[in-house]
Amino acid sequence: MVERRVVPVEDLAAAIAEREAAGYRLTTISPADDPRWADMDGPDAVRLDRTADDAGTITVEPAPLTIPELAPELVVSRAADADHGEGRAGMRYRDLIPSRLGGRFIASHIAIPGGGRVPDYVHFHDIRFQLIFCHAGWVEVVYEDQGDPFVLRPGDCVIQPPEIRHRVLALGSDSSCSRWVSCSAGQPISTTSGSSPDASTRWRISGGWITQSPGRITNGSPWSS
Repeated sequence: MVERRVVPVEDLAAAIAEREAAGYRLTTISPADDPRWADMDGPDAVRLDRTADDAGTITVEPAPLTIPELAPELVVSRAADADHGEGRAGMRYRDLIPSRLGGRFIASHIAIPGGGRVPDYVHFHDIRFQLIFCHAGWVEVVYEDQGDPFVLRPGDCVIQPPEIRHRVLALGSDSSCSRWVSCSAGQPISTTSGSSPDASTRWRISGGWITQSPGRITNGSPWSS
C-alpha cells in the first residue's frame, strides 16, 4: 500500500522525462497502448495522470490478477480506418478490440516507423498471457533467464508468461507487430520498470549479471543504454 500525490499533466511523456531528470524513477505506466498515468518514485511518490482534473492524494494497493467475464462480440478492424496512437516507449499502437471483450482481452497492431534503438525500460506486465507476432521488419528483444538477445523476423512470434522481465532493444525500419493479451480486471495492463516480481534488483541472462540502473538495462554490452 503506497500513498501517492496525484499530479495532473497534459503531456505524460514530457512529464515523465522532466521527473526523471529531477531524480525520480518510473515504476508503473498504464495502459501500454495508450498511457494515461504513470507512477514515479523519488523525493516523494507521485502519480502523473493526464486524465486527472485536480491534484490530490490516492492510496495504491496491489490489484488482484483476476480474469473478467467474457463479453463476446464480432469485431471488424480495417487497416484503411486505422488510427495509431502513441503508446509506451514511442511505439504506435492501433487498438484492434476497443471493447476488450468485457476487459478480458487486448489486441493491438504496433507500427514502428523509422526503426533504431528503442527507449524502453526493463519491465514486466501484470497480465495472464501475452503473444507478440512480427509482421514486417525485425524486432530485437531480451527476456529474463532466456539467453542472449534475439531477433523476431516476419512470421516469428514469442509467447510471454506472466511477469517475465524483458525489454525491446531495437527495431528495423517500418517494422510492425501485433500482440494479444489476456489481462486482469484490476489492472488491464501495466508496465513496471521498478522491482522485479521477486523483489530482486538484478537477474541472470546468459551467464552475466544485468543490473537495472535506473530501470533501463545496463551491463556494458553493445545493446546497453
